[in-house]
Amino acid sequence: MLFVLLFTSLKAQGNPQYNFVINKAENLILDNKYNEALENYSKLKSGFTYIYAKDIYNAMICANRQKNWEQTFVWAKLFLSKTSVKEFFNQKKFEEFRKTKYWKKILKLDITDKINITLKKKIDSLVNMDQGKFVLLKEKDVPDIYDVTADIDRILFKLDKEYGGISEDNVGLNITNDTIFSFLPIYDVLLRHSYQSKKEDSYFNYKNKNNSIEKDMFFSNIDFELQPIIFYNNQTYFLKEEFLSEEKTELLNYIEKAKKKINHNFSDFIIFYPASKNTFSDEASEQNFIKMLNTLYYQQ
Repeated sequence: MLFVLLFTSLKAQGNPQYNFVINKAENLILDNKYNEALENYSKLKSGFTYIYAKDIYNAMICANRQKNWEQTFVWAKLFLSKTSVKEFFNQKKFEEFRKTKYWKKILKLDITDKINITLKKKIDSLVNMDQGKFVLLKEKDVPDIYDVTADIDRILFKLDKEYGGISEDNVGLNITNDTIFSFLPIYDVLLRHSYQSKKEDSYFNYKNKNNSIEKDMFFSNIDFELQPIIFYNNQTYFLKEEFLSEEKTELLNYIEKAKKKINHNFSDFIIFYPASKNTFSDEASEQNFIKMLNTLYYQQ
């Protein structure tokens, strides 16, 4: 029933049919059903022209955990087509894979990614500009800070048109130290501030209307009126259903994932859910927080 609701409710967070497959695969991962999850991920290759790196990565981990080296090879090729950093597979979890004949095939592959170095440098420059302005907020009041975001948005529109879109394919994946992969791209901060500017003609809204924002990235950027999951005193609290925002169905899905994830080790996978930890300036602030927690949340 949950998946049917997801199928009909995801209107502007990427392709609904794509999200349906991903939601099912990720919940199978949380049930340790890696073969079944892999079967769902395989549907992406036949049914969709574009697959996000996060989903390629999770499929690759499913295959690797099942020691299905042929499928690990298939998904590894797709992953490398977005980054071409073979050093990514130096991680311990790929140790057995590196001993197989398929790893030798990987080493022989001449894989060229689609990263546009010129575009990447321009995006990096915009990120530096954005961060430079927003850092000032911590030091002093900066009037009309989102005027800067509007200026950056105008540049993003121009670059989007010039380079046929801005995506993880032509800007590159967010990989640090060769082995740490984040599904949020380096330019994610630009999208977040574009959303927070609340301008109807923002670059974020343009990407969203064109279904070109991966759903987890969408939810990592939008402002929640209340955090759906809170960690407090080593306990986990979930927002009561009646207080969920209009993205209710998808947030319920995240909460169900979180309940499973908190009790198991899924660190190899990238499965996002919004959560927060809280610190307090004084005892009165903490007491007010506890009152809110008792009213709006329930404990796991």
